[in-house]
Amino acid sequence: MSFLVIARERYPLRIGENMLGGRGAGSVNAPALSGLPLFAVISVIPGTPASIRAAGNALAVRVEGYVLGAEPRQLIHGARIEVRDCRIRYGELSLVDSTSSVVGIEVDEQLSAIPPVLPESASADDFGARLIDLSKGSVYGVPPSGLHVGRDPVCQVVLQATSVSRQHALIAPSLHGYIITDRSTNGVVVNGTKVRGSQQLGQGDVIRIGEHEFRFEIMAPLSQPSSEADRRALATIEVLSDGPLKGARFPVERPVIHIGRSAENDVRIADDSVSGAHATLLRRGSVWHLIDLASTNGTFLDGRRIEGEAIIQGSAELRFGGVRVSFRTGRAGDAGERTEKIRERESA
Repeated sequence: MSFLVIARERYPLRIGENMLGGRGAGSVNAPALSGLPLFAVISVIPGTPASIRAAGNALAVRVEGYVLGAEPRQLIHGARIEVRDCRIRYGELSLVDSTSSVVGIEVDEQLSAIPPVLPESASADDFGARLIDLSKGSVYGVPPSGLHVGRDPVCQVVLQATSVSRQHALIAPSLHGYIITDRSTNGVVVNGTKVRGSQQLGQGDVIRIGEHEFRFEIMAPLSQPSSEADRRALATIEVLSDGPLKGARFPVERPVIHIGRSAENDVRIADDSVSGAHATLLRRGSVWHLIDLASTNGTFLDGRRIEGEAIIQGSAELRFGGVRVSFRTGRAGDAGERTEKIRERESA
C-alpha cells in the first residue's frame, strides 16, 4: 500500500490515479492541497512501481529537487514532492513495517500504527551542522530538534534498505556539541566503531547506517562573519568548449556540487547533450570524486568515460556530454595552470 505524508498527516493512495490539487474525483483529500489547482497525478498499479506526472502548467512541481514534466517519473520510498510551500513525502507501507494488510482492518488504522510524523528539515545551510550522503551527495541540515534517519518516510533522511530500522538514529545538538543516538536493531557505526547508546560526533566523522555512509560536518553559525579564507572557493570549473558558454567560470564553494542542464543544479550547463541531473562533484576529506548520475551522454575524466564514480587526481579536464570543462582546486580568482596547459595543448 502506498501513502503520502502531508503536513504531518498520512493519506493512503488508492489503486489507479490519485490527483494532487483540485477537487475532482480521485483527489487526495488533504487540507494543504485544497486551495491548489490540479498539479500532478500519481498512478498506483499493483505489481509495478508508482509513478507521478505533472498535470498542467499552473504550478511548478519538483520531485527530489528536479522539475517534474508530463512524462511519468518513478516514485521511490521516501521521495520528496514539492509545490509552492507544500512538502510531500511518498511512502510504501511494506518498506516501513513488515506487517502485511489484515482483513477487516481499514487502511487508516494500519497507517495510525506508524509513529507520528517528524518535522521536515529546512535548507542545510540554515543549521550549524549537516550530514552528507557519500554516495549520492545529498546534504541534510541538522535542525535544533534533531535529524531523524530511518526507513519511515516521516524521517528527514529516508533509507530504503531492509537493514535500516523505521527510526534508526537521531543526530541532535547537545550542551557539548552534537550527539548521535542509536535507536535501531542493527546498530550505527561511527569511524568503524559501533555506537553504544549515544556518542558525541566530531568534525568529519563517517557514519554508517545499514549500507549507507555519511560524513558529519559542523559549520560556523550564520551570524558569525566568515574570514577571507572561508570565502575562497574550494575549486573552479571553467567551460572550454566552443559556444555561448565558453569561458564561463563556476566557483565550487561547497563539498557537494550538482551539475546538469536543469535550473536547480549548482552548476547549470544549458546544453542539449547534458542531462537534467548529469553528475555530482563530491569531496571526501581532501580528495574530489566525480559521480555520474546515469547520464545519457556520459561523464568523462581526462578523456575517459567513467562508470559510476572516479577519483579526480588534482586538476583535470572533465566532460559532461559534449561540454568540456577544466576543474582546478583552489580559489575562483586563480587563472588555473591546468586550464592554460589544456589551451596550449589545443593550440599546438
